[in-house]
Amino acid sequence: MREQKTNKKTSTLGDFFDQAVSSLLQELGVVFVTNCSSLKDLTVQDASKLSRLSSGGSLLAINSCWQENYDPSIACSGFGQKGDIYTCYTNSSTKEFPLDRMWKYLDSVQ
Repeated sequence: MREQKTNKKTSTLGDFFDQAVSSLLQELGVVFVTNCSSLKDLTVQDASKLSRLSSGGSLLAINSCWQENYDPSIACSGFGQKGDIYTCYTNSSTKEFPLDRMWKYLDSVQ
């Protein structure tokens, strides 16, 4: 059987699950944000008010609104260039190295 090409957008399994999740969250009274730009200046207080549940508390569901900034080289412990061990634990004499590296990295992330 040959696949027919049409101008219609092809629905994917991902689209099906997105719609199913959206419908379920709506049914449960959970706010589901799909417009990421609406989060730009949203404070925690505003988000809490926006996502208030009738049963108490707040729950805000967000779909695909993140920017991954994971860097596996930023770690609390590891081995330095000379093979020496470092950790970021409170009582560690080597904590300055991993913590300085982490703060420098966080300053560079927007």
